[in-house]
Amino acid sequence: MVSSLIFSSGILAQTEDEGKEKEDGITIEEIDELLRRHDRKVVHANRVEILDDIGVKRLVLGPEDLRFYDENGKLRSFLSLEGLRFYDENRKLRIHLVRTGLDIYDRNEKARSSHTLEGLGFRDENGKTRIVLDLKGFSIHNEKGKVRIILGPEGLSISDKDESTRAVLGSTSLTSSETGDETITAPSTLTLFDKKGKVLFKAPQ
Repeated sequence: MVSSLIFSSGILAQTEDEGKEKEDGITIEEIDELLRRHDRKVVHANRVEILDDIGVKRLVLGPEDLRFYDENGKLRSFLSLEGLRFYDENRKLRIHLVRTGLDIYDRNEKARSSHTLEGLGFRDENGKTRIVLDLKGFSIHNEKGKVRIILGPEGLSISDKDESTRAVLGSTSLTSSETGDETITAPSTLTLFDKKGKVLFKAPQ
């Protein structure tokens, strides 16, 4: 429960001793009395701190940001023009919300997932992208960040460690080694390739 407020730089409130500003904050009731006595409806201040019943700082409102603290006085969230941040009990950044998206971090402050207007991405503990979901489809990456599986509008594609396509279930482009003509396989086609991209198997023919 909030028990007192502290105003700094441009304090309106004064104690009963005329001209002496309070240094330990003022209660909500005292604010009401001061506003009533001076016939004011607004308190002017460059910084406002809200304390709990035992004097622990729980909220700070400044000219450029708003900060929230837990019962131990540790910063847990921070709102500014740059976005909204959430911290854990060890003051490690866990969530960062900005205009372009949302990032989620682990206990070591490493980004593990990103949510943007373009899609959703997940990273491992080494910062390598492992899963991406966007308008193009769904892809899975190996520990080096290379694409191994893609599921999209054209079908399913599987690649090797060098990102060479080895299997496609669905439509894909094939170039004839004899004529150079290009053909597009049907959506129901299964095509297997060697590491150089040569067709090993295709069904139906």
